[in-house]
Amino acid sequence: MKLARQVSDSSVAGRGDGFPSLGSERGREAVRMSGRTGTRRTGPEDRAPRRGFSLTELLVVLVILAALFAIGTGLLGRQARIAVLAGTSNSLEALAQRARSEMQRRGHAVFLRIREKDTDGRRAVELWEDTNDNRALDAGAGDVLINERPPGGVSDYAIPETVSLSRTDVDEVQQSGWDDAGSGRFVIAVDFLGRTFRPSLGRQNNAVATLTVTHESMVSGDASPMLDYQLRLNPVWNASTSQLVQGKDF
Repeated sequence: MKLARQVSDSSVAGRGDGFPSLGSERGREAVRMSGRTGTRRTGPEDRAPRRGFSLTELLVVLVILAALFAIGTGLLGRQARIAVLAGTSNSLEALAQRARSEMQRRGHAVFLRIREKDTDGRRAVELWEDTNDNRALDAGAGDVLINERPPGGVSDYAIPETVSLSRTDVDEVQQSGWDDAGSGRFVIAVDFLGRTFRPSLGRQNNAVATLTVTHESMVSGDASPMLDYQLRLNPVWNASTSQLVQGKDF
């Protein structure tokens, strides 16, 4: 009996395999420690990473894209306006140079005439031969419209409706050295000696004649800065163009 009690007491006090019994202080401490290192509940910090964009982030991206689009559209619009002006001034220069070659071929003075605006807002530009040699443009008295195209009086070139020939008024023509023939028409000529002259004076110009070429949106202020080209005709007929920004060489 005494031996049995000793065995029972030893099982309570501790185990012979080196592990503490559940009833001992070390055993209870081991149970508490195992509870601390066991599986934890999943909290907010353990959830999977958030994917996608918030509404605020999307709005910021849209604002940036809209700003970039506006900048790009403005640049493209400016380049388009410059292209129209460059094309118009080049066409006018080519037509003016052709006036000299037509004079040499025909042996008569040749007039370069800008007409009034038509119903579409375009101005026709024409070359006329001074067949009666009176140094005046007589459209109804024998002078010939060079290369007239059917039907009746379609001219060699028409200035686009978006182009203005004045920096201040889209319905006016800003020029120097040309004749104002009335009704919105302007004329200048090259004689059979290659000299530039105004028909109303009948003598050679003593200064460079000019003609402004700009864009209607720049005249109205919708586009800036003011950019224009200038057709220049020397006293001895020779045509050239120069580009200006706000009235200064560009």
